Amino acid sequence: MIATVLWAYAFVQIYQRPHTRVAATRWIYQNVPGPVNLRIQQSDGEVYQQPLTYPSGVALQAETPYSIHFVAKVDGTLNEILLAHVQDVADPTLKTLGLLLSTQADTPPEQALARASITDDFVKNDAYTLPLDPPVEIAEGQVYFLRLTTSSGMVTLSGAAPINESSWDDGLPLRMDGYDGFGGLYQGGLNMEMYWEDNTDKLERFVNNLDQGEYIFISSNRQWATLPRVEERYPLTKAYYEYLIGCPPEEDVIWCYNTARPGDFEEQLGYDLVEVFESFPTLEIPGVFHWEVNDQFAEEAFTVYDHTKVLIFKKSADFDAAQVRALLGAVDLSNVVHLTPKAAGDYIDKDLMLSAERWDEQRAGGTWSELFDTKAFYNKYPVVGLVIWYLFIFILGLFTYPIVRKAFPGLADKGYPLARALGLVLLAYFPWLLGSFGIPYSRGTIALVFAAIVLIGAWQAYCQREALRREWRENRKYYLMIEGLFLAFFLFDLFIRIGNPDLWHPSKGGERPMDLSYFHAVLKSTTFPPYDPWFAGGYINYYYYGFVLVGTPVKLLGIVPTVAYNFILPTLFAMVGMGAFSIGWNLLDGGRRTVDGKNGLRSTVYGRFWAGFSAAAGMILLGNLGTIRAFYQGLQRIVDPVAHTTDVSIFKHMWWAAQGLVKLFTGAALPLRVGDW
Repeated sequence: MIATVLWAYAFVQIYQRPHTRVAATRWIYQNVPGPVNLRIQQSDGEVYQQPLTYPSGVALQAETPYSIHFVAKVDGTLNEILLAHVQDVADPTLKTLGLLLSTQADTPPEQALARASITDDFVKNDAYTLPLDPPVEIAEGQVYFLRLTTSSGMVTLSGAAPINESSWDDGLPLRMDGYDGFGGLYQGGLNMEMYWEDNTDKLERFVNNLDQGEYIFISSNRQWATLPRVEERYPLTKAYYEYLIGCPPEEDVIWCYNTARPGDFEEQLGYDLVEVFESFPTLEIPGVFHWEVNDQFAEEAFTVYDHTKVLIFKKSADFDAAQVRALLGAVDLSNVVHLTPKAAGDYIDKDLMLSAERWDEQRAGGTWSELFDTKAFYNKYPVVGLVIWYLFIFILGLFTYPIVRKAFPGLADKGYPLARALGLVLLAYFPWLLGSFGIPYSRGTIALVFAAIVLIGAWQAYCQREALRREWRENRKYYLMIEGLFLAFFLFDLFIRIGNPDLWHPSKGGERPMDLSYFHAVLKSTTFPPYDPWFAGGYINYYYYGFVLVGTPVKLLGIVPTVAYNFILPTLFAMVGMGAFSIGWNLLDGGRRTVDGKNGLRSTVYGRFWAGFSAAAGMILLGNLGTIRAFYQGLQRIVDPVAHTTDVSIFKHMWWAAQGLVKLFTGAALPLRVGDW
């Protein structure tokens, strides 16, 4: 429990810091120049960069100066203005570019706060820094005007050229702090499109983008942690990621990116890793202790949404497009696998396909009708099937209890509330293990495992017979209470299933098609992994063990899966509830034992029951408060159809809800639609 609390505290620290994409965006606006950049020296000596927008493609001419009005973001001294890229491709002669800063539009040059100018032909698209004469004290929140002029020619200004990875990822920088990165600050159009097919066109895209770009923004691991895994389809992309970071040949490229910090590797594509933004679960006592865990190795969804790793690369002075082409051009693209699902059968290696022998094995396990007799009385009358199911789960738990009791002697309840769940695990695990070794996952195999559980449980019960007799005499009410509570949880969820038997929403969708297709595939499979119901001749390349866990007793009993599905959900509901109940009961009992030893206080069954029930309620009854909110808002809508959206005090909402409750009991209908639940 202490470890859980510490981990929770460490993980919560992620949300005490700015999101990594937010932190990266602020760094970008401070370090990646836009077309016009104010360099403001603050009182602490730090230089704050405030980029200003300039419309892309607009040429500055002698007769058409351009004025930018802006609001200063900070107080400080404006010493210089940086122009990231200045170019005139139409007139290669010398010309003078001038800047005038003022607090009013159309201020005469002699009344400007400061001026600056530079003379050049501006043909190389270089950066220029213009010192202001004199430096100007800038006040935060003050409106200023910056007028740009040229003596001749057609001068264009542009910001840095960043490269993003894909149209399918979160691009950087974000629109925030009053900035729009691609709304007049940075050049757009440079996108690697990592998911596009690896071919010569993609090679040209890589080389050209790297040649034209100046920074690479990688906002998540969506690309570098997935595409290199599919080398048959993305050999060029994998090589790109390896060379970009400079990952050593003996290391996995995903490991390199998960651990990368500036200076760790020798980059080979002419772009240096200059900044990394990470946010790890952390425990820290400032100046005394610091511990953090790099959780980037977890599966993608664990990190990519709220604390993804962001990497920023900057083009180095020794970038060589020819070297990039030589490195990436050496990748053999002649054997890249380009397949549509229809053509997958033509692939010589037949990845994810069952061999002919395995396919024959799967088909030999019996048809659906052979496995599930719809004419059997327990299938013709679902209530009978329900009773058989419940009794089987009870018997399974009963014979598992002596085993559980032996395994958990330190628990006050000896693990009795866990017996059914652990019995289900034992019943499913061994047939699955045998099936993975080629031994048929059949009703006979499952029956043998069940018989083994019964025999071992009976043997353990015999060995513990005196203790079990004593427990039954002294704690009979406890066992009956557990059985009653399990039955109550089971019936509670069963009635929910009866009231709302469809797991499918007409527009929001659901898991029903996938659940039932995988469920049937597991039940009909002879060995594991099961055949893929969505891909003829293939096997499931997805997690499926949960269907084995709940499907094993279904296959043994022969209950029709579509009916058994409605028995499974209440069973899992009750098992989870009893597991939480056991945790609450044992935690309170353990604490009471300590107190008993110190001051003689006695622990009561009453107190432990409510501790266990509270744990169970928190786990299975109160986990989704959205239903309570929907019901509360529905009561208000009985009184006023728009009551839940009206901006009034909380007491007014409570009054409406109370009135709605009275009307509900007097015949009013609760105005809730299907989508409100």
